[in-house]
Amino acid sequence: MELLLPQEVKTSIQTILCTLQITLTSFCKRHKSEPQGNPDGVSQERASLCDVIQDGFGR
Repeated sequence: MELLLPQEVKTSIQTILCTLQITLTSFCKRHKSEPQGNPDGVSQERASLCDVIQDGFGR
C-alpha cells in the first residue's frame, strides 16, 4: 500500500521508524542479556514482544 504523501513526510516517517527500530532492538538486546527467572512473568512477556518486534523488522 503506497501512501500519497510529500517526500519530506515519507522521509520523516522513515526516520521515526528507523529510530524506533534501533531503540527497540537495543532494548531487546539488553533484555536478553538480563538474568532470567523473573517470577511475575514480565520478562517472558517482554521477550515474546521482542521476538515479535524483531520478526516484524525482518531480523
